[in-house]
Amino acid sequence: MRNIRRAELWAIYGVSSKVLKLVRWIPPLSNFSLNVDGTCKGNPGVCGGGGCIRDSHGNVHVAFSHFCGDGTSMIAEVRALYDGLKLAASIGFQLSTVYSDSQSLVKSIEEKKMISWQSYRWWREVLSLLSHQNTPFSH
Repeated sequence: MRNIRRAELWAIYGVSSKVLKLVRWIPPLSNFSLNVDGTCKGNPGVCGGGGCIRDSHGNVHVAFSHFCGDGTSMIAEVRALYDGLKLAASIGFQLSTVYSDSQSLVKSIEEKKMISWQSYRWWREVLSLLSHQNTPFSH
């Protein structure tokens, strides 16, 4: 009975009963890591993305963001990754790893299968940049 009331309260107040998962950042052993994220208000809708480049001690050396205008969540994710890789290359930071919270994007890059034709331009550039730098990309 008590669990039913708790579930009703969660439903009333919009609280999820999902189990929390602890997440932590693992610093690179050497050089720098790139963390990126994209977001979209609606899908499609207003979107943008950004990220940061950290050293092996966790210090943020560069942070960036980009407003994409109207688009999809995949455009925002791919564009954030593209912008981060280009920024790291232009500054001369050697990336030892790249992280994205988008499992769909990571899978798309790993399998070399584009998800969205709207993001093809940036997706193709990301593939090229990651392969030239031989940088691991993970979720």
